[in-house]
Amino acid sequence: MYKNFDYLNTFPNFLTLQKTNFCWFLYKGLYHELLSASKTYILDPKTIFRVFGHEVKNKYKKRILIQGRMLKTLLRLSIPVDILYREEIDNVVIHKKLKVIIKLPLMTPYATFIINGYERIVLSQILRSPGVYFKKNNIKLKNELIRIADTSVLLSKKILILDDLHDDNSFLQQINFNQDFILSSLKYNNLISNNINIQLEVKVLKLFIKWLKNKKITFYKNLINYNFLFFNHFIKSFRTLTLIFFSRITITYIQTRIKNFLFLNFFSIFKKSFNDFLKNKIKYLKLCPSLNNKRISSKTNIIKYFFKNNYTATIIPKDGPWIYIRLKKRGKKDSLYYNYPLKNHDFIIWIQVNKLNKMDIISFLKKIGMSNLEIYHKLYHAHFFYDNKPLLIRSTSELNPYFTDSINDLDFLDIFDSSVYYLGQIGRLNINNRLNLQTDKRIINLNYNDIFGIIDKLIDLACFDSNSDDIDHLKNKRIKSLGELLQNLFKIGFYRLQDEAFEKLFMEDMECVIKLKAIDITLQEFFNSSQLSQFLDQTNPLAFLTHQRRISVFGPEGLKRDSISFSMRDIHPSQYGRICPIETTEGKNVGLVSSLTTCAKINQLGFLETPFWRVINGKVIKIGNPIYLTSDIEDSYKIAAADIKIDEKGYLTKNIITVRYKQNFVNVLPSDVDFIAVSLIQVVSISTSLIPFFEHNDANRALMGSNMQRQAIPLVISQKPIVGTGLENQIATNSGMTLKAKVGGIVDFVTANRILIKSQINKTLIYKLQKYLCSNQQTCINQRPIVWEGEQVVPGQTLADNSSIMDNELSLGRNVLVAYMPWHGYNYEDAILISERLIYDDIFTSINLEQYNLDIDIFGTYVHEKTTRTIPSVNSSELEHLDKDGVIKVGTIVQSGDILVGKIKSKTLTRNILTLWKLITGFVQFSNRDTSFRLPNGKFGKVIEAKVLHYKKTRKSEPVVKEVDISIAQIQKIQVGDKIAGRHGNKGVISKVLARQDMPFLPDGTPIDILLNPLGVPSRMNVGQLYECLLGFAGDKLDLRFKILPFDEMYGLETSRILINKKLRQASIKQNKSWIFNPYSPGKIILVDGRNGLEFENPITVGNAYMLKLIHLVDKKIHARSVGIYARDTQQPVHGKKINGGQRFGEMEVWALESYGSAFTLKELLTVKSDDIYGRRKVLFNTGFPHRISEFRIPESFKVLLEELRSLGLDINIHKLNKFYLSKNYDSKLKNDF
Repeated sequence: MYKNFDYLNTFPNFLTLQKTNFCWFLYKGLYHELLSASKTYILDPKTIFRVFGHEVKNKYKKRILIQGRMLKTLLRLSIPVDILYREEIDNVVIHKKLKVIIKLPLMTPYATFIINGYERIVLSQILRSPGVYFKKNNIKLKNELIRIADTSVLLSKKILILDDLHDDNSFLQQINFNQDFILSSLKYNNLISNNINIQLEVKVLKLFIKWLKNKKITFYKNLINYNFLFFNHFIKSFRTLTLIFFSRITITYIQTRIKNFLFLNFFSIFKKSFNDFLKNKIKYLKLCPSLNNKRISSKTNIIKYFFKNNYTATIIPKDGPWIYIRLKKRGKKDSLYYNYPLKNHDFIIWIQVNKLNKMDIISFLKKIGMSNLEIYHKLYHAHFFYDNKPLLIRSTSELNPYFTDSINDLDFLDIFDSSVYYLGQIGRLNINNRLNLQTDKRIINLNYNDIFGIIDKLIDLACFDSNSDDIDHLKNKRIKSLGELLQNLFKIGFYRLQDEAFEKLFMEDMECVIKLKAIDITLQEFFNSSQLSQFLDQTNPLAFLTHQRRISVFGPEGLKRDSISFSMRDIHPSQYGRICPIETTEGKNVGLVSSLTTCAKINQLGFLETPFWRVINGKVIKIGNPIYLTSDIEDSYKIAAADIKIDEKGYLTKNIITVRYKQNFVNVLPSDVDFIAVSLIQVVSISTSLIPFFEHNDANRALMGSNMQRQAIPLVISQKPIVGTGLENQIATNSGMTLKAKVGGIVDFVTANRILIKSQINKTLIYKLQKYLCSNQQTCINQRPIVWEGEQVVPGQTLADNSSIMDNELSLGRNVLVAYMPWHGYNYEDAILISERLIYDDIFTSINLEQYNLDIDIFGTYVHEKTTRTIPSVNSSELEHLDKDGVIKVGTIVQSGDILVGKIKSKTLTRNILTLWKLITGFVQFSNRDTSFRLPNGKFGKVIEAKVLHYKKTRKSEPVVKEVDISIAQIQKIQVGDKIAGRHGNKGVISKVLARQDMPFLPDGTPIDILLNPLGVPSRMNVGQLYECLLGFAGDKLDLRFKILPFDEMYGLETSRILINKKLRQASIKQNKSWIFNPYSPGKIILVDGRNGLEFENPITVGNAYMLKLIHLVDKKIHARSVGIYARDTQQPVHGKKINGGQRFGEMEVWALESYGSAFTLKELLTVKSDDIYGRRKVLFNTGFPHRISEFRIPESFKVLLEELRSLGLDINIHKLNKFYLSKNYDSKLKNDF
């Protein structure tokens, strides 16, 4: 499948993931849900509900060919259902037949869905993988001794401690020599302890050496003497010595001057005699607080649990609520629920199923039917709960411990019910791996062994103070893609179906067939309102593909924004080659909505994988398909990056290679490398991979460049980039916006609308082109043929390009001549200065499409509407472009206020008067009113389509509703206020358009097209734009195009700079122009001022940059309002351009007017232009007559302020003074102005 991909310029199809997933749902997921639902449900003792899903499981399995981009496609299913109900009075069984109606939207060939006439997509969801996870609580324990108990059980891991002597007593851990251990010292810093008396250490060490000397072994005599001297020096240097047993009988000391020093490897010879020697010396054992000791046993039968931290185990099922098992310190309130056999226990383990119901773990195990003896044998750390081995006979306290029928008890019993807590195959594998269990993977529910394993794991973690599970690691996350989301919807729909069927039982006639729509409604809710079902971004082909490969943490069972931490948004090392670290949304969803990388795919379990080439003995094996690895498997291998040079035979050339191993970087030999990445752009998304030299950019600017490429509006005349990355061709191909030949043949006929190809069997195929279709973002979709009559074509060859595609290559912008220089402050703060050539030559001209839909009620009950050209009180010049039905003609150029649909409304009298009028006159009187639809304010263009559709009643043949659809194309030239940007995050708004003769020009007279601010480069650290524009300048002079892959340092230091200087020099030689390349200032040219003809003082960086025109156009932003709608609650102008709202005049704007002393302007803005109801009415009246606008009243917002102050208990009033004198005292109450 992948053997033809070189992973340099060719990758697997970017839409394969969505298409294959939906096919899996149609042929497996839906089949499984229909079979699962085909059973009998007992709704109550008198009602039985039966579903026959197996009868339709094969009807939908047909190959559906969908042609046409705007074709509404639905898969219609009708599932028979029976419901049986027994009446108590007549003892009669009522049998009703029902049908479950399902309308499932089918996927188009472009991996989209047509919902209500618009294309939508369903994002993949990234969730935490089901299983068990352990988290360290924030409460830090202060080396507390948790548990001391008598036992005879020996641990599998023993600890030997030589420390803490009191008086002449020595204490030492009893060692079980029947097991295999290793005695090794801790590292340098762990050898030091401030809690041990050095004199006591000396006694222990001397006691040990004395025993050795008494054995009279000559073979080890010299070694023992040397070690005795070493001990004396060692004790003087350090304060403690701790020796720990692990797997072999070897003692190792790590010290700066003595490395790998083996000590007492003969110790196993004397283990028996030394054991007898210590038998009378050991009296008791006290744990050293400085050590991380966990559980210790000795011949005195003492066990100690030393806890460093609290831990919580979270069980996350695939379906169902989460379960928490917590190890915490017992509080005063916990004594009410405390039921451990061991009294006076400091710590307690809880199990919690929801916010209210919790229980200590021993009580829970007893209530599910287990005895103390069974619990004791099942638990590894049983002595945490029991002093001695429990008896087989139950005590009186254990009688009747089982769960009852109470609601709280039922919540705990549901833990083992797979219908409530469903682990699934992934959850079972996760639990088995985490707890080292061997449970069969077919067991998809929790069981006793899982609970016991979690309890032991909690105690182990608390003792060893281990790290919590890394919940941000991709091995703990999985992707819930489209097929699984739809499968869950059907599962929810069948649950709702039972309730709906029970309701319909008593509402419908028993003889008719009832239609149930619970599943259909569930699907409609998801596709119309879910966070994962989104309006398709069709701004350009790149936006379409990027939207398809996006993953989100939101949606059903997803995260809520108020509970998201920073670590969830951050980049994790396990995301290498799977989730792009660059491209994400900006704003509140940063890091939560991400994009898949170019090579990422999802395996059957939902985990992300990325490909690698196998490396054996330093040779890269590129035979066959690459090996796809998940993040957990990848951590176990040494993996090299793709920027390592390989010779012709496939061997790694470097002597030392930096690899990733267990999420760290280590240096290894070539023979130790296990895998190598397949591509340089494997780590980034398809949008980021289109940025040349992005390794020289700051990540924040690369993010902006990736996002702004998706916002590039298609141009009338697009152009392929001079400097690309090689992925432009595949993006154009995978987007599906180009027209491909299905079979080979000869082109027989070509027009702008269709292409005819005659195949080898003399069969003519007709290909219809999409012409001026409106996308979801109102951009233009227009296919253009690129083949000629008589041309020979092969299957899969591109027949027609589309918007933003030129010669089957993605072309989002234009190559323009730019210079980095200031120009009288007009490019201050990222402002951009452009030449008028960009306007006159249509360099950045685009087409914007507006669609207007109008529904006309022809035969209403009291209101009749009619489209007509005869409109009362309308000038005939306004009606000359309407047809006989009153609809605008195609090809008409319209402006704001022009009539698009001539329409009159006829309103009848009221019901009572209408009845009386009919009795008197015999007919009905109508009043006609002009309700014509006019082009909104600020719009203009040319009518390219006008459709009239009629909708009829189901029982009557006459039409009742007429729908008129009008499309208007608006040509938008570049202008001041429009936003343009490069591919490196260098964006700005056009501030001024200069005449081409005023622009600075090159020595050969070529004027500059765009002037950018040079200060925008060093502070933003996106130096890649300089590399691009210089190499583009060389390519323009050499008539060449370049495909540059990132991370070219594998070929040598400063490879990018060397390449650019080389190409500039070649261009200078070819064009015979020495000013193109100056060795003293390479890449810079002396420009001439177009206004005065003088040269600028310093050389300026000039090159050809690939610039994009973004969809943020000033025509869609700018807005003005004189009189409009006021909000009913605040009486202030509403906001929004669509409803002709006003702009907010905020606090800072008030300060600006105050600083200039514009008192009357400020008064006008705060009163008659805001919420002064009386004043604005007076102004509106005075504008129609020659009267002065002089009356202002108090605004409503000020009145609200007074009322709020009065509600606080302040006696505040407002008074009106006709005249005011400074010398006069105003103590008397005046008339309130209210």
